[in-house]
Amino acid sequence: MIMDNTLELLGINDSNIKITRFSAESVNGEKRNVIEARLTYNVDRCPYCESEKIVRNGSKILHTRLTELHQERFEMKLYKQRYLCRECLKTWSARTDIVEEGHTLSHQLKRSVLHMAREGIQDTEGTLAAVSQGFR
Repeated sequence: MIMDNTLELLGINDSNIKITRFSAESVNGEKRNVIEARLTYNVDRCPYCESEKIVRNGSKILHTRLTELHQERFEMKLYKQRYLCRECLKTWSARTDIVEEGHTLSHQLKRSVLHMAREGIQDTEGTLAAVSQGFR
């Protein structure tokens, strides 16, 4: 239940994501909260050939940066389920809407950066460098 609340606080509403571990790490003196989670769901048909001969085929790890919460950095190590079609032999990964396919920055983080840029930053000169400095 606490794990579900963590996802809710971070604005993640994908019911197919289940937290498996939560840890705090220090990298170069910076604290990072790392959420390990698994993304999986049942697949009825192959998206390529429509066959029903689908099997689970391991997982792919996605490292994504989430938005900050109470000025603390959050990252997610997401194990995305891989699937294999026994008919056409093509593979694919489970999908989620928290991050664009092939990207590592979450949609929320991108919105936060844009919001900060729009509002203007009070420190330094309000440049993009100042915005990016706040997210290192």
